[in-house]
Amino acid sequence: MESTLTTNEILARNKRWHYVRTDRNGTRYFSDYTCQRCGGHGGWEGWPGFTCYECGGTGESTGSTVKVYTPEHAAKLAAQREARAKKRQEEREARAIAERGQNLVKAGFGCEDGIYVIYRVVGNTYPIKDELKARGCKFNPAVGWFYSSDLGDYECQRMVEEEVLTDSIFIEWKNKDEVEGLYIERLRAASESTSTWQGEVGDRLELQLHIDRAFEGEFRYAQGMWGSTTTYMYLMTDGVGNKYKWSTSKYYKEGDDLHVRATVKEHSEYRGIKQTVLTRCTKVK
Repeated sequence: MESTLTTNEILARNKRWHYVRTDRNGTRYFSDYTCQRCGGHGGWEGWPGFTCYECGGTGESTGSTVKVYTPEHAAKLAAQREARAKKRQEEREARAIAERGQNLVKAGFGCEDGIYVIYRVVGNTYPIKDELKARGCKFNPAVGWFYSSDLGDYECQRMVEEEVLTDSIFIEWKNKDEVEGLYIERLRAASESTSTWQGEVGDRLELQLHIDRAFEGEFRYAQGMWGSTTTYMYLMTDGVGNKYKWSTSKYYKEGDDLHVRATVKEHSEYRGIKQTVLTRCTKVK
């Protein structure tokens, strides 16, 4: 406790305290002989015979030490506690950041082109929960049953980490209403989208594309033992509204326009909208 009262004033207010000593910081030590059970009253009218069995009715018990700090020393101690707490938090965050990928995988995420994703099984999953569990799916109240990759024979919603987590470092999930609301929004967007898959897998296309979104990631070789490289994923649109995705080590900015020749890698969906995944993109001069 902190106080500017004199020692005599403190003793006058606390009848069962005894002064012990003062240290070099001005901290005063007292022995408090007040019974902690009855608060020094010796008993209570609700107890049989009124008597406190802890102190036998005396109101006193074995002394405990009470420290009374000066305001200056109390402020110094508070600053030290805050600094220690800040250091512990920084160390905790540093460990979490270093282990982020491992922790996301432990939580059930898969990694696709440096992006951590889950595939959420949609619809009424209660009748098939045992099947999903046997397939290795995980359950979380925010998203329901999910897996690290597309299950194929179940209708799944692909979701990236920022869509289901409020904090991807400490793996804090969003609430169920937010996740379900995103699913409904995707259904609406898909019904309104004009995007269609372009070409066949393996086809070489010449395209005029606009970069809508750019994501930066890091790919580590052998868990970082052999080094790492920066990777980028681009979500793009052509002049008639078709959607494309391209992952590469080449850097472009959001909003850039590209004239490229590219190979169709696969056909997929992003947020319920059909997109063509590209590879081996080269700029047309």
